[in-house]
Amino acid sequence: MDPRHRTLRRVTMGDAARAEEIFDLLMGNEVAPRKDFIVAGASELDRERIDA
Repeated sequence: MDPRHRTLRRVTMGDAARAEEIFDLLMGNEVAPRKDFIVAGASELDRERIDA
């Protein structure tokens, strides 16, 4: 990740529970919920922000 283009975000305790849910979803063993999450968010993707 190019340091000129990355974003640093602060996670507060209020966000911690939601962050843990998302982390468990994305890193868990169940593929179907992860795929659904990714497909649902794909329409919001800004391709210009991808550093590839």
